Formats: sequence, structure tokens, C-alpha cells
Amino acid sequence: MFYSQKLDYIEATPYRAFQNEPFYKTKLRRQVIHDIKSPLSALNMLSESIDDSKKDLIKKIITRIESIANSLNSFGEPLETPSIPLLMKDLIYEKKLEYQNNDHINLSLEVQSSHIFSSISPELFKRCLSNIINNSYEALPGKGHINIKLSQKDNKISIIISDNGKGISKENLKKVCDYGVSIGKPHGTGLGLAHAKECIESWGGTLKIKSTLHKGTSVFVELPIAQKPLLLFDK
Repeated sequence: MFYSQKLDYIEATPYRAFQNEPFYKTKLRRQVIHDIKSPLSALNMLSESIDDSKKDLIKKIITRIESIANSLNSFGEPLETPSIPLLMKDLIYEKKLEYQNNDHINLSLEVQSSHIFSSISPELFKRCLSNIINNSYEALPGKGHINIKLSQKDNKISIIISDNGKGISKENLKKVCDYGVSIGKPHGTGLGLAHAKECIESWGGTLKIKSTLHKGTSVFVELPIAQKPLLLFDK
């Protein structure tokens, strides 16, 4: 738990503590600190009861942590064209591990289109969706569901993340994607959704949210479809 506590402390550090850095570096540093907490949480959980069957999972989590940290050095690098369904399945596998001690939460993934690609940063994409799923998880009252649906809609990739949590009021819905705005989380930083929206829009996509107070929230992500990479064309 030491590393999580250390990250909590750094994340809470005021922006002026990094006043000698350019603003974009400060923003990126704080975002990495924020995003790295989710895989560390899963790793901490695993460390309490490790057996051979979980060693592969631990390696996956460690690799993701390293990728997040390395994003500080890869800022601005060319985009890749990965399989979105494969990225989604990998992420949901990790999130189920992270939430495995809470059997009152049902996390499901429905994939309607299996061969779709988009020009994105794979690790940033997973971090963005991880943060959105975390928001859904934290909005649940102890029991509920998080449903994720992936499909193709014309020339767009559609991802819908829905929960039956406490929902967001109309007033707060207008500002929930603003940087520094955290709704209903005493220790929230207001970075997760804002960063997700910024990244998705930079890839030519959109992020929209619909919510009903006391009923639940749905996050709608759309990304442009990219051509299948040449190396993956069938012979």
C-alpha cells in the first residue's frame, strides 16, 4: 500500500509545486500519477494472495504501469492502429480482477463487431476507458452493474459504458468534463473525464454523457474507423 499512499500525496500537491515546469508537463505528470493508481490497486490486491494462476495477470498489470510511466517520454509520438475489441477485452479482464473482491458488482462487455480498428494511442485509450469505468464503479451504491457495449455504427466505432448508479444532476452534467471538477468524490481530482474527453477528441472522436439522478449514467464514445493494418490483412 506504500506506493498508493505515496501517489495520493503527490497527486494532492498543488500545481505551484511544479511551477518550474511548462504547464503541459505539469498537467501530464499529474495525469500519469492519477492514472497509475488504478493498476496499482489491482496489483496490491493480488499481492495479498499470489498463486501460480495469477502470475500472468501480475505481469500484465506491471506492463501497464510501465507503459503509463513511459507515456511521459512518448508524448506526441505517432498513433497506432490497434484492434479496438482486443484492447477492450484486455482492459475488462484487468478491471474484473481489480473488482474481484466485490461480487455485488456485475461488469460485462458486449462486442458486436470484432474486426474494427482506429488510429489512437493504445495505452492512452485504455487509461481513458479505465477512468470512465472507475467513475461508474464509484457511483454504484454497493450493488449494481456496469455494461459496456462495443459496436460499429456506419463509419464510426461506438462504445457505450452504462451503469445504474446514483447518476448526475443536470447542473453538474454541464461541467463534469471540465478540468479540476470532481462531482461527489471527496478526494477526486477532476482529471479522469476531462483527460478522456481531450484524448478522444484529439483522435477525431467524441465523448458525450447522459445521466438521470438516482437512476444511472451512460457515457457515449465514438471514434473514427481506420483501415485494417497491412500486417493483419488475410493472405
